[in-house]
Amino acid sequence: MFARLVIALTFTLSLTTGYALAANENVTGRWSSVTTLPLVPSSGAVLPNGKVLLWAADGEFSFGSGYVANTVLVDPTSLSQQRLTSNVGHNMFCTGTTNLPDGRILVNGGTQSTATSIFDPTNNSFTLAQNMNVARGYNANTILPDGSVFTLGGSWSVSATTDKIGEVWTSSGGWQSRTGISSLPMQNPAQAGNWPQDSHYWLIPSGNGKVLYAGPAPDMKWINTNGTGSVRDAGRRGNDVQSILGNTVMYDTGKVFKAGGGETNANTTPNSNAYVIDVTTGAAITQPVGNMIYPRGFQNSVVDRKSVV
Repeated sequence: MFARLVIALTFTLSLTTGYALAANENVTGRWSSVTTLPLVPSSGAVLPNGKVLLWAADGEFSFGSGYVANTVLVDPTSLSQQRLTSNVGHNMFCTGTTNLPDGRILVNGGTQSTATSIFDPTNNSFTLAQNMNVARGYNANTILPDGSVFTLGGSWSVSATTDKIGEVWTSSGGWQSRTGISSLPMQNPAQAGNWPQDSHYWLIPSGNGKVLYAGPAPDMKWINTNGTGSVRDAGRRGNDVQSILGNTVMYDTGKVFKAGGGETNANTTPNSNAYVIDVTTGAAITQPVGNMIYPRGFQNSVVDRKSVV
């Protein structure tokens, strides 16, 4: 996972440093030189000012050394770096992450599995927020239309046999349980009793007031976060299969690109399946768009000028 994040960062930096394109470079691409970091990032987020916030699990180059948020701010234009450290008591490995509307970054769960921390770019520091009601790691987050945050699933750091029901966070009320939103209908049966059964969910906010569970299981769901919450079927993701550790990215209004993934978290052959899920009509309409050249898992997708790379 660490190598995957470094590759994604290197690719992002090469796109944003303003180099003039050589002949056919928009097709063939180009790697920038390697940028050395002062820590091994486990997660990251892009801030409103264009800088990239990266944080280690705890120690800069080690795991399990404590609950200190070691972070670095990287300017992708100048490649300058600023080291930050926050003693918030939150081990941020395997967290959920959400960009809040006001520019702050909400980080919840992980090794410290009920904790929630918020990074404020106005003072470049993390502070602890309200704990979740359910302990989670590798949980999925998404922003809701009113600026609140929805989280679901996540059994990496806790028992995989319990239902990781949904919760909604607001700045005024903290985390509130949604007892009508069970993670059980979205579990991966091939991983029953193991943490990947309800981890790495793809949660997509849509224009119909619902959240689309687009995968990794092929049977999609509509999630209503109002009140105590509810879940109903949204149809199958075409003829796709279980695709844990694949990914989705919204590349246009109401249009989601899905690529890759595999049946289990390890020791499995990933698929090369690619689809577009269109939710512009209020339904989830899936169309195959031609398989990728290579089967992929643990890959990243990013939108560049409304194309996915």
